[in-house]
Amino acid sequence: MPHLILSLILTLCSLSAGSNPVAAQNDPSPILFIYDASGSMWGEMDGSTKVEIARSVLSETINGLDETRQLGLVVYGHREEGNCDDIEYITPLSTSARSIITEINNIKPLGRTPLARSAKLVIEELKNTSQTATIILITDGIESCDGDLCEVIQSAKAAGLQFKLHIVGFGIVGEDIAPLQCAAQAGGGQYYDAQDGKALSAMLNEATQQTLVSDTDNLAIYASKNNNPIDAWVKVFKANTETEVGGIRTYRDTGYLFIPPGIYDLEIRALENTDIAPQRITGIQVPEEGLRFQSVNFDAGVIKVQSTMNGDGWDATVNITTLEGKSVGGGRTYGRSQIYDVDPGTYQVTLKGLQIRGAEVDATIENVIVRGLDTTEVQHNFETGTARIGAMGADGLMDATVNIIDQQSNKSVGGSRTYTSESSNPKTYLLTPGNYSVILVGVKEFKGEKRQFEMIIRAGDVFEKMVQF
Repeated sequence: MPHLILSLILTLCSLSAGSNPVAAQNDPSPILFIYDASGSMWGEMDGSTKVEIARSVLSETINGLDETRQLGLVVYGHREEGNCDDIEYITPLSTSARSIITEINNIKPLGRTPLARSAKLVIEELKNTSQTATIILITDGIESCDGDLCEVIQSAKAAGLQFKLHIVGFGIVGEDIAPLQCAAQAGGGQYYDAQDGKALSAMLNEATQQTLVSDTDNLAIYASKNNNPIDAWVKVFKANTETEVGGIRTYRDTGYLFIPPGIYDLEIRALENTDIAPQRITGIQVPEEGLRFQSVNFDAGVIKVQSTMNGDGWDATVNITTLEGKSVGGGRTYGRSQIYDVDPGTYQVTLKGLQIRGAEVDATIENVIVRGLDTTEVQHNFETGTARIGAMGADGLMDATVNIIDQQSNKSVGGSRTYTSESSNPKTYLLTPGNYSVILVGVKEFKGEKRQFEMIIRAGDVFEKMVQF
């Protein structure tokens, strides 16, 4: 599906050793527009086509920028209808605003939407030319050339490139938003949602206002767990609000980003398969000059869970909750010891033995105390016996339904059908110790006829009965 990219804001903010930081902060940073000339831009919105709205809004935004602002333009999808490599660097950085507007007004949407390929071209160009630029991406849809924009941005970050990416979604709804949010977050920027021309103008203006100065890093975040570096997502919010203004991923190192000087709150979420809750740090002052360094350490504790059945390793589900009932982690044991990172505190651990039937298939271990840097072990053994139940008819094995009822609760705890194969007749059931009633009903032969008997299941024992119809 083709779409529009008006722009992608990415800030590669590296100053050479001889550059002047103060002067750099006072100079407006260049903007490189990536313009989407894909066919979906002819779609209508508010009585106009998207391309008409985009041209008008982008022209207005560009005219509102400082006259000294350096601009560039990359276009894709404007020459060939089905070519995913139809990407052209039309004007280099330092082009005038009037020239950019003229080029945009002359472009007619035609082709597809190679978001990932366009981003790669821009990132490589800026890296190869050592240019510092801001890129603003506005799109009315998602990738149509089998690329992964989020992966491209994540890879660039992992390679050590310092940049910021903002994305403005133009008329995007539903599940199409998530990949763009991923890319914006990976790029340390923000995803803006614009559902009409007015919102597009507001969002684009807000995005450009965030880059009126060169994006020299002024905030650094380092995340660790038990004093070892970890990969973490960092979101930056305006102080005392849920208004997100930026973000960065640490990749087990210090993450750097630029945000306008002011007071902010940080939310840091540890990654790498951990159940540790995110941390919120409030009132962070980002200075006018210099770098604010913020570290956060997750003093995690460990719950080591092991489940067995009659003394041997057995698969069970695990749910770890606070004393208030909030789930903070879990999974499956797969018959082996499993480790779960949690914040220091007191928990209860509930295990459910899989493939076990009966009244006691769940076990809850309460008041599990976890201390930072320590390991707390939790073990539970499920006791079971085996029941083998089959059905015989006039000519041998016969098909019948089996219903097993726990006598204490008077509830059905298991059942199935015997069929007529020796592999399933008799049928095998793992049951917790107790007293049970068993009801068999003929399916074809002796259809509807019932047979019933009582059985006692003891741990480690096998109960077997072939019921004659």
